[in-house]
Amino acid sequence: MISMHQGCFEYRQQQPIFSDLSFHLKKGETLSILGPNGVGKTTLVKCLLGFQRLKSGTIEFDGQPLTSIPPRQFFRRVSYVPQARQVVFPYSVLDMVLLGRASAIGLNARPSKEDMERAEAAIHRVNIHSLMHRSTRHISGGQLQLVLIARAIVNDPEVMILDEPESNLDMKNQLIILELMEQLREELGITTIINTHYPNHALRLEGKALLLGSDNRKDFGNTKDLINHNTIRDYFHVDSQMVAWQDHARTHQRIFPVGLAKEAV
Repeated sequence: MISMHQGCFEYRQQQPIFSDLSFHLKKGETLSILGPNGVGKTTLVKCLLGFQRLKSGTIEFDGQPLTSIPPRQFFRRVSYVPQARQVVFPYSVLDMVLLGRASAIGLNARPSKEDMERAEAAIHRVNIHSLMHRSTRHISGGQLQLVLIARAIVNDPEVMILDEPESNLDMKNQLIILELMEQLREELGITTIINTHYPNHALRLEGKALLLGSDNRKDFGNTKDLINHNTIRDYFHVDSQMVAWQDHARTHQRIFPVGLAKEAV
């Protein structure tokens, strides 16, 4: 479904942000991108969206090079959820979600009955129907993040790419976002890529993980195998402890920081 082969990106010559980066995702899988600040997580997301071009290597969707897919066609299949920030224009929640239909509506055209129905359905799916006619400038950060997710799913995308969607949210709103992502994956089969600062969020979402570190260090694999006290120490310079418990037929794992690793002090 989505793959990168020997990807390399640099802003300055001979100073790569990442290089020789390869991974592969199947339809419906989740990929969590993790690592400390400044190792290229957001840059990688921009490359996957076509906002930045690799210096070398390839990105493919269903075996087709990203560079050969027209943007309008690409963004009907792939949706992007940025971090929620203050909105400049006073769009209503409904109008903001309708912006996700822009590639289908076209320039200088009015939304059709189908467009309106799709937008309202997306708003109901993320459970913010009571906000439908509120200004996006007068809702909370958590509510705005849900609006952006509704905008992202209004076209029934195959892939959803999220850049730190849980950052700057309180605990309850973080859980709402995670539960919604699980629901969209299970009910709609959406392939999900999330850039996150939270290893425990990656463990909850399961699927695959991509760890990025300094000096072009990287690891890709199953999340439950890849995230452990050794990799947390190596990538984040933090000592930690893994805790596991059983809930019905499912085993849960979470990792808890206990202090700075000695070599990081």
